[in-house]
Amino acid sequence: MTLPIGILQGRLSPSEDGRFQFSPREWEAEFMIARELGFTSLEWLFDFTCFTENAMFTVSGREAIGIVAQKAGVPVSSICADYYMKYRFTGADAKRSVEILRMLIDSAETTSEKLILIPLLEGNAPKSGAEKEEIVSHIRNVLPTLMARNVRIGFETEMPRAELSAFLDSFSSDAVGVYYDIGNATSYGFDVPGDIRFFGKRIFGVHAKDRKKGSAQSVLLGTGDAPYKETLRALQEIHFGGTIIMQAWRGEEYLSDAKKQLSLLTALI
Repeated sequence: MTLPIGILQGRLSPSEDGRFQFSPREWEAEFMIARELGFTSLEWLFDFTCFTENAMFTVSGREAIGIVAQKAGVPVSSICADYYMKYRFTGADAKRSVEILRMLIDSAETTSEKLILIPLLEGNAPKSGAEKEEIVSHIRNVLPTLMARNVRIGFETEMPRAELSAFLDSFSSDAVGVYYDIGNATSYGFDVPGDIRFFGKRIFGVHAKDRKKGSAQSVLLGTGDAPYKETLRALQEIHFGGTIIMQAWRGEEYLSDAKKQLSLLTALI
């Protein structure tokens, strides 16, 4: 079983404003570079910085993305909604966050896998049962639209297996699942292959990065503690039908880094 490998937008562009993860202003070129390097798709980044200027924000912008993607033969597989790394589904942010999610659901129809990644991480990770209930309550409001459009949401979280499973159960919807980050989970000390097998078909998407246990610093794939060989075997066992998206280390030689890490992943699959 061959697992397709895409890359997160911005990993194939010069850093802007010193940022490691960003939405490039000159986004068009990345599609052709991705094809030349051997990636099957791009994951679009909808960042919290200047989000109203993001091409995915408008109908005309989405049409432009579709044209470029088709010309390059590299589809947009999914949307990484880093907007939610700053803005929450709780408190004063909630109303606007739901509005943005509705827009992203419309946007997801232009992607090949109709998948939106919602991060509940770091400062925006839910800290209590009440916060989880509020998140669920607000996102439930869009579930009818989500299901009617055949779009799915994958949550990337810091929750251990049992806690995350209970959180997903509270939605009572097959349109809600897991977006699993291999490097993050390794740094938390999770049993990554075991998690993959436990969640099975509830895993909608996967981010590939590498980290040492207990460290938030990403490293070049293969130099951290992530058990890639066992993890990829587990993904094959559950018949994972999505795309592995490289969100891996990038240094000054970012194109060389991307090519090297793609080769490593390809060799393991």
